[in-house]
Formats: sequence, C-alpha cells, structure tokens
Amino acid sequence: MTITTSARVLFAALFSFLAVGTVWGAEEATWFGQKAAGKWMVGLKGANVQNGRDGFDDASNAGLLLGYWFARPVGFNGTASIEFEGMTSTGDGDIDGTSNFGTAGRWDVDTYGLFFAYRTPGTVYFKGRLGGLHSEISNKFGTARTSTDDASLAGGAGLGVQVGEWGNIELEWTGDSGDNDLQMISLGGVLKF
Repeated sequence: MTITTSARVLFAALFSFLAVGTVWGAEEATWFGQKAAGKWMVGLKGANVQNGRDGFDDASNAGLLLGYWFARPVGFNGTASIEFEGMTSTGDGDIDGTSNFGTAGRWDVDTYGLFFAYRTPGTVYFKGRLGGLHSEISNKFGTARTSTDDASLAGGAGLGVQVGEWGNIELEWTGDSGDNDLQMISLGGVLKF
C-alpha cells in the first residue's frame, strides 16, 4: 500500500466516521436534523474478485465492514445504512500470456468503498447499494511490478438473511464503473449493536 493509497483510505474512513459520529454519543441522536435511531454495524467479508481484462483469472479478497444501520423505515418500509468497507487480497489471480502484457504473471487487488445501502423488509431480504470504490491492482511478472489505482462509482445487489436481532448474513455482487473493471461476489456476516 503506498502513502497515497493510505491517505485515501484514512480520508474515507475519517469521512465515514465523522458523518455518523454525530449519532454516537448524543442523548437524542440526529442525522441532518432528523432523529437517527439505529445500530452500529461491524462485519467480515470474503470475496471472489473478477478482473474484466482479457487473460486475468479470478483473485480472492477478505475484509472488514463498518457502518451505521438506520432504524427509521425508508422506501417501501425497508432500512438504510451507510457502510465503509476495506478489502485486501488473500489469494492472487493468474495472468496468462494472452493479456495485454503479453507475458504470464500474477495479480491482486485492494479495495476501499463507501456505500449507501437499502434493504427490503423481512427476515430474508434484497439489498441494493451505491457509492464510491477505490481499487489498487498490482500486477507481478517475476521481479517486475506494475500497479493501477482507480476511484469510481460502484453499485451492487444482494440477498440477505437476518439471524436474530443482532446479525445478518449477506451474499452480494458489486461492480465498479472505472478503468480497473472489477466485479466481486462476496459472502459476509454483519453484527449490529
């Protein structure tokens, strides 16, 4: 991780926690002047990451999700949340000789995103999310390395199951609109407190 990437991650995390920090210690928490009762979220995720470029096999990632789940119903009686997620590579993907690089190698990716999410009501629910995603892909060819950074609009959809009052399990697809052309299928668990 470079200093530039670290600074971006720190800025995104700081923005996320400053945005939801107004509800943390207040007696009657508010969000833009409205009551903001809800729960904090902490979760773990694992993902299969697909690179849309020719010659790139899938890689794997794992990471952490932090956020705030608003109790007030929105939309069709669903719930909204704001989520910051950071994921790092747990397994490199292969690059074969048919890629634009013309030689075989390995690749991995780190991603950091800030999303607004909507969940439909029910024990089994649908989830949609929209936000920003920063990704840093590293390509390795023997001793040579290249990397590409990208920040872009990202969205996703998923299916979830509530496990009691305090937990959720979610299967999600997330795709970005940037030059790194990533798509992720993830499975994660979230605790609400």
